Amino acid sequence: MKRNYSVNSRLLFIITITGVLFILFILALYFSERRSYNIIFESSGLQLDQEANALIKISNRTQSDVAWDYTYWDDFVGALKSRDPYWYEENISTIITSFHMDYVSVYGPDFKIIHEASSDDVTIRHFIPDSVFSEFVKSPEISFYLATAEGIFQITGASVHPSNDPTHKATDPSGYLFVGKLWNKRFIKELSDLSGTNILLMEPRNVSEKPGIFDVSSSVNLNRWDGRPVGKVVFKREHEGLKLYKKSSSYMIFLLLASIIITWLLIRFALIRWVVRPLNLIKSIIATEDLGYIKELQKAPGEFKQIAELFGRHLRQKEELITAKDKAEESEKLKSSFLTNISHEIRTPMNGIMGFAGLLKEPDLTGEQQQKYIKVIEDSGTRMINIINDLVNISKIESGALELNITQFNLNELLDYIFAYFKPEVERKGILLLLDKKLPTNDVTIKSDREKVYSIVTNLVKNAVKFTNNGFIKFGFDKIDNEFTFFVHDTGIGISSEKQKIIFNRFIQADTSLSKDYEGAGLGLTITKAYVEALGGKIWVKSEPGFGSSFYFTIPCESIPKCEVMSNGPRIKESGIKHTNMLKILVAEDDSSSNILLGQYLKEIDAEILHARNGIEAIDIFKKNPDIDIILMDIKMPKMDGFEATKEIRSFNEDVIIIAQTAYALSNDRELAIKAGCNDHITKPIIKKELLSIISKYTKLPH
Repeated sequence: MKRNYSVNSRLLFIITITGVLFILFILALYFSERRSYNIIFESSGLQLDQEANALIKISNRTQSDVAWDYTYWDDFVGALKSRDPYWYEENISTIITSFHMDYVSVYGPDFKIIHEASSDDVTIRHFIPDSVFSEFVKSPEISFYLATAEGIFQITGASVHPSNDPTHKATDPSGYLFVGKLWNKRFIKELSDLSGTNILLMEPRNVSEKPGIFDVSSSVNLNRWDGRPVGKVVFKREHEGLKLYKKSSSYMIFLLLASIIITWLLIRFALIRWVVRPLNLIKSIIATEDLGYIKELQKAPGEFKQIAELFGRHLRQKEELITAKDKAEESEKLKSSFLTNISHEIRTPMNGIMGFAGLLKEPDLTGEQQQKYIKVIEDSGTRMINIINDLVNISKIESGALELNITQFNLNELLDYIFAYFKPEVERKGILLLLDKKLPTNDVTIKSDREKVYSIVTNLVKNAVKFTNNGFIKFGFDKIDNEFTFFVHDTGIGISSEKQKIIFNRFIQADTSLSKDYEGAGLGLTITKAYVEALGGKIWVKSEPGFGSSFYFTIPCESIPKCEVMSNGPRIKESGIKHTNMLKILVAEDDSSSNILLGQYLKEIDAEILHARNGIEAIDIFKKNPDIDIILMDIKMPKMDGFEATKEIRSFNEDVIIIAQTAYALSNDRELAIKAGCNDHITKPIIKKELLSIISKYTKLPH
């Protein structure tokens, strides 16, 4: 079947073929020019090689003539025998100035130095190697290069003979004469001026800089007496003829190419811009739905602009729907995580309140026991109140119903009160609490909401106490311009850089896992940030894991009213009792009040009770006590949660009864517990009657 090519395709094909032919023509011209250029370049390189070698030979010849002429001289032979220093100064040392040499030395037939002289540029002495003298066996005259600390020397040596032996071969050497030229900057400049080139002296293994496109270069190795290179001299010359040829030929080719390309591009540009490009954009929009393509299509003329507007309207509506869907899913995810944690934080203290309230009804309690149970109820109630307060506060913040009660108060007095409040708790943990008041009492009067400032500082210090187990906690403030800067430093566990980005976010905690080690709903910093911003300030944190944290916030000397905080109290429920027979029970529970409560419950069945504070301890205790009948497994524990501990125990024991206990309130808690390997599930707050009923269900004891 014959393909039906569009008009656009046919036009593009013709334009492309024409462009290819033009390019082939230009390429032919280019390669022809390149070949001519290479021929000229290679010819110039050979010429420079000849010049460089000739220049080196001339330099060597001059030095060789001096050495040769001086070494068939009867007076020199006599001086080698008498070793008259005056004669050497008058006749040998003058070689330096007469022939522009830098070094001259005389050696006896025993290869011991007799006389040595040099120019002002040379300070080293006795640098002719002993191995050089063996070369005189092959030839009465030798030339070589020698690398020294002061540079490379060009050395010529000749054996000394009487005047009747001009060939230096009929008689034995009476001694040896060495003359040398130092290849210093001055000498290299002389060679450069003489040759009309740039000369570089380099190490033998060094690679010279890449020459320019018009540079012709040649290098000559400088070898020792044994043929080993000590350096190389590189001659470079810019070829003006090549430069001019390249410039003119390139200019001609460029003009021809430019005229062809411009003509071709104008035709192609018109077709692509007005027809092909808009059609391709439409294809891309259909394939990718990219708004960028739509913006480009809107620049096209005629009907294409109207088509772009239709596409844009469609895609914007689609993106709005997707964005709304994503926000709804993210909101649901955050709400689920938040409610899960809040459920635990409410049910755990409620468990202590309800359980110990029930125990207080038991007869025959001693006064000490009553006080102990009451203390647990009070602590659980305080925890419950704090959670409820946080929930009320965050609700007000979210609804925009916060108000400020602006009064004038003294910051030093407020911080003194906070210091006194936390000092006993901090000292019980064995850490140091410090208060840094940089200003006297008279200079720290602020007009703001006292309760909000109190809540901000209290929340930050409370967090520091919670997460610091040793070292110190230091808090205070300073006045900078028209605002107060507060700080709370601690040497606690620190916060990773990733968590620092989210710890102030609403409904997001730095740790929402089942195995987190610290209690709390994760609302304190969210509320703190809202209060700071309501008072016209800002808050930030600097921290490094393992090295502690530093929280900072600012409050203007006068704040604009925006918010107010309220709190509620907890509610207490009661429970009943039912007796059972002796059992051996392991209670895996990290909450101390829940631990005590379960212990009291289980006394009613005269059970032997073992306690574990995390999943790892529960596994270890069970391995040491395989006769345990029942495990009461808390799901949320530090180091290893209850689900993981249950899975580990089930890997080596399928018989022990495991009852999951959790403060979460999700409908699928029981399914998750059974899936992990638990036999049953009980939700906090735990009622004694329900607990004993579940235990009796898995034992032969009456209930």
